[in-house]
Amino acid sequence: MKEIEIKKIMADYQQLHSDFQIDHFIVGNQGDRWAQYKQCLREISARLENIRGKRAELNLFRLKNGWRKRLYWPTKYNIEKRKIAKQQRAKQIEAINDIIKEYERELSRFLKHATRLKAHFGNINRERRQQLELESWTAKGRRMAAVDRILTGGISHQTFEFILSLPVESQNSILDKILPSDPERRIVIENLKNERQNNAI
Repeated sequence: MKEIEIKKIMADYQQLHSDFQIDHFIVGNQGDRWAQYKQCLREISARLENIRGKRAELNLFRLKNGWRKRLYWPTKYNIEKRKIAKQQRAKQIEAINDIIKEYERELSRFLKHATRLKAHFGNINRERRQQLELESWTAKGRRMAAVDRILTGGISHQTFEFILSLPVESQNSILDKILPSDPERRIVIENLKNERQNNAI
């Protein structure tokens, strides 16, 4: 395959996550807005760190290349060797710049989501954060229970453990919906709660 054809094909290559992946599988699949916002902040932090690291790597690489300028005997072999080394350095610099651009593209997408979500939440103080955390984790418990019911007709042990980790009010708000009128199931839940409390002591 000719180099021009390869370049044309590789122009479609995207090293990191597509916008679709970011929208639907990294941010979108978090469930509620608060969980989405926290995920955006984690991803933004990671991208900023990645960009800083790659820029530092680029600077060190350029400095390192400067050290290697020394006299050499201009034989055919040395000239060719130097030419190849120069091409390799140029490709490495290009690769680092490409990955920086990709990180910046991802960063821009996460910032877009974070800005939209931040507008929804406004200022976040300690009390507001606590409230949002409670609502978010409770909503996650409800989703887990709903998925279990759809897939198995019941609630998995893992989901029960998750629900029982929540504050009592949240536990009750979920359990009242998934076990509204079955006394036997209520007994099972009470037994699980008691077992959990005994193990915690």
